[in-house]
Amino acid sequence: ERTAALERLAIVDPLTNTYRRNHLLTLLETELKRMARSQRPLTVTMIDLDNFKEINDRRGHLAGDKVLKDFGVLLGEMFRGSDIVGRFGGEEFVIVMPECDLADGLEAVERFFTALRAKRFDLGSGSALEVTCSAGLAQASDDSSADVLLDRADQAMYRAKGNGKDCIVTADSL
Repeated sequence: ERTAALERLAIVDPLTNTYRRNHLLTLLETELKRMARSQRPLTVTMIDLDNFKEINDRRGHLAGDKVLKDFGVLLGEMFRGSDIVGRFGGEEFVIVMPECDLADGLEAVERFFTALRAKRFDLGSGSALEVTCSAGLAQASDDSSADVLLDRADQAMYRAKGNGKDCIVTADSL
């Protein structure tokens, strides 16, 4: 029982209940190999909460943690069971979408954005907050490495930030 709890702690971020970065990367490598064998598409999305430092600075770290936790829950609810959701670092998340091309991935992320825009994050004692994020998507090619694929998604996400935040950019538009 204790061993199972420790194993879970090693692969799952306890705050967001999403995969930790190292486990996410392992799963991404596995999915890239599966994609190469099956010739089915694979899309990766990098999502970063907008102005998160401001939440921590103005509302405190407990509020920031609550937002991260609820954001992780929403990610889990909005993406398919076959998708792999992980916390890449800080307020940055990665979603690995097997058997999903760029167009379908974009549609899924747009659905997530719609749900996020409708959500009010309850901070307790009657206080609530609206949160936005920026996202970048990249579809793997036959020779994609995890690093290159994530870098393309990251560049697209930073372009979204540069475009005024609260938007989605695909790597093919860079």
